[in-house]
Amino acid sequence: MPCTQADVCESTSVLSYTIDYSSEYTLNNWILRYNLLCTPKSYIGYFGALIFTGHAVGCFFMPGLGDKYGRKTLFLATYLIQVPVYLCLVFAKSLSLVYLACFYAGISFTGRFANGYLLLTELVPEKYETWVGPGLISMDSAIILFLTFYYRYVSKDTMPLIYTGLALNLISGLLTLIWLPESVQWLVSVREYGRARDALSSMAKFNRVDVEREIVFK
Repeated sequence: MPCTQADVCESTSVLSYTIDYSSEYTLNNWILRYNLLCTPKSYIGYFGALIFTGHAVGCFFMPGLGDKYGRKTLFLATYLIQVPVYLCLVFAKSLSLVYLACFYAGISFTGRFANGYLLLTELVPEKYETWVGPGLISMDSAIILFLTFYYRYVSKDTMPLIYTGLALNLISGLLTLIWLPESVQWLVSVREYGRARDALSSMAKFNRVDVEREIVFK
């Protein structure tokens, strides 16, 4: 017979139950995977709380590392941090490991958002700099809309989204390593003029622009 969460968790007469995965209200997520149906709500709240805690902790040092070691270097490092995070979310059997992964995910988000934003604004032409912020926010909002559509019409299973995130993380990290140049503005600020010329030459080649004279920084 149908029952509710209160029937299962608060009644002593229910000896066993099964999840109705055909219900539109059922999501195959961490609550079911780690048997959190009858645990205090704080156990579920820790997922989001630890992500925001990691984000707050990362704010103390991540932006400064980008100024010291380079926008691209730290941007790439955040992708490397996220690989074990995603692997943990896929394979971890322990709830504590998932909590730890959420914390490190929050730290990596800080480095990716802060340095990624700076890297983009310093790479695009000056007339497009003001479009970077709205563009990133629009993409973030589009993801929320996509998730709504996914859960409503495609699947109630969250694992394919994690697999997709892992794949996109690996692809984006590889493209960053091979194709994306370092910020020329940052290179000039730390007097790395040779690398700055190489970065400009790489961008000129990508945009099919001939550089007819030597680049001189003043």
